[in-house]
Amino acid sequence: MSASFIVESETTQPEKCRCGVRIAPGQKLLRVESVSLTSDLLFRGQVFCSARCLRQFCLESMETLDGLDTPESNAVVADFHEFYTGLTEIFSAALGPGA
Repeated sequence: MSASFIVESETTQPEKCRCGVRIAPGQKLLRVESVSLTSDLLFRGQVFCSARCLRQFCLESMETLDGLDTPESNAVVADFHEFYTGLTEIFSAALGPGA
């Protein structure tokens, strides 16, 4: 199983959360750093202004994957389950303290 980490840090440059909130230099933001190539592709370049935004992104992504995970798709893509499992782990981590 792969590992992903939610990292909170201060930004050194202006950033924009996926929800549209602008994050000014010196403000805190969240990033997901992953050891998995699959989740790295999903989270690369993404920043989040809060754990709430990160959870919402995970829920939206899980909903999309759930719709794509059909018996027919298994013939083409075999790692939906692994990807979905990784997203649920990140979502659970975002529910941690301070959520």
